[in-house]
Amino acid sequence: MFSKNLLFWYSKNKRELPWRGEADPYKIWISEVILQQTRIDQGRSYYIRFIDRFPTIKSLADAHEDEILKYWQGLGYYNRARNLHKGAKQITYELNGFFPTTSLGLKSIHGIGDYTAAAIASMAFNEPIAAIDGNLKRILSRMGAIETQIESKAFLEAASKELERLFDYRNAGDCNQALMDLGSMVCTPRKPKCHECPLASGCMALVKKNQETLPVKKKQKIKTKRYFWYLVNHHHKSVTLFKRGNSDIWAGLYEFPSIETTKDDIGEFFQILKTKYGIVNPSIKEVTSCTKPHILSHQQIFYTFIETNLELFFYPETKNYKTNELPALHVLIQKFMERFLR
Repeated sequence: MFSKNLLFWYSKNKRELPWRGEADPYKIWISEVILQQTRIDQGRSYYIRFIDRFPTIKSLADAHEDEILKYWQGLGYYNRARNLHKGAKQITYELNGFFPTTSLGLKSIHGIGDYTAAAIASMAFNEPIAAIDGNLKRILSRMGAIETQIESKAFLEAASKELERLFDYRNAGDCNQALMDLGSMVCTPRKPKCHECPLASGCMALVKKNQETLPVKKKQKIKTKRYFWYLVNHHHKSVTLFKRGNSDIWAGLYEFPSIETTKDDIGEFFQILKTKYGIVNPSIKEVTSCTKPHILSHQQIFYTFIETNLELFFYPETKNYKTNELPALHVLIQKFMERFLR
């Protein structure tokens, strides 16, 4: 009954999306990875832009990583773009362009995990499998009023029982998409629209009136605080940038030369500039500090932009880039440049 209600609701309320009804596993793959890190209203434009530039898996496989990152700019989680690139090469050159047609086969592709494999397999190949993501876990936790921590074994056992009573394995592709829409539009993390929900008659959390406290998540770890001071040198419609290494945040993306300090202290910044680079009393035009930190999954980034006439070629591997031909920037630099170019 619940799966019937869900699919009827979906037939009346499903969103018109550029990948909806798509049978090409490559395009489903791209849409799923994009939606794992952004809302649908934002993801739509990123998807169209990305597919217009890389319409086939071979076009993605043959592209340069820097260009792929440029088209991914603004989405964050750039390792996912790199994994798409590696997976595209694997399918194109190791599997002769043949996409695996089962979730098990798909999980052998670089960067494709359980959820993405299930989503592609059900939508492109009608495999009877549920794509279990955060949205579905939230729905299942509320349907069964499951009050155990969401990553626990007890939760997964209870959630699997709830899944059996609402999932239609004969229509797995539509059912997975219906649950995605339900989680995004109705059974939302905050202020769920229970009066609009096709599953309301079987929702135990609604009976107990504890739907907004579910699911129960792990307590967040204390985030590491980091302090970056960006040296901005711009002239003749160009800026000095360098490419970050692969062993830290924003790996392989471009930014202004920077100095990291142990605390929010401009005095420490000047001291490092002096002791490490021998620069005393640098010429400074303007200082712009963040009003609130940039939050990553495990770090808080405090940042200050220092505009200067100082030549920055003392910093390793810097290069001047025209402002209309910038490489892939990470989010802090991208936002600064958007303001700067107004």
